[in-house]
Amino acid sequence: MTSDTLSNISILVALLALAFNFVLPQVDKILAIRVSVRETHEMRTNKEKISDVCWRKCFPLLIGLFLLTYVNVPTFIEIIITSELAIWNFDVGLTLYVLLVFSLFALLIGVALKWVQVFKHLRKFSKKVKSNN
Repeated sequence: MTSDTLSNISILVALLALAFNFVLPQVDKILAIRVSVRETHEMRTNKEKISDVCWRKCFPLLIGLFLLTYVNVPTFIEIIITSELAIWNFDVGLTLYVLLVFSLFALLIGVALKWVQVFKHLRKFSKKVKSNN
């Protein structure tokens, strides 16, 4: 494992975390919209906003994190299998790589949970719009 690979992965993780931080306020704003809106036009507008956040912002971020995690998991498993537990004698590069893959996995789970919340919210609005028509 070269330091170039480690630095490239860490830059990608940092960029994806930054993208997640940009999307997160929009997701929280969308999740705060209530389904009990009475006007059909306002409900359609809210549905479009939720759909935009769900499919154009959260989903690409989720796919990017999934692909980056998927690419790094085989090396991660190989490192875990071949390493031995030594408190004072360990490879710093491999340890950082394992920690980066853990952070990727944690980001992936966080984005997936947020996307599921937004998707459920979108389904509620879709049902409400259909029932009002």
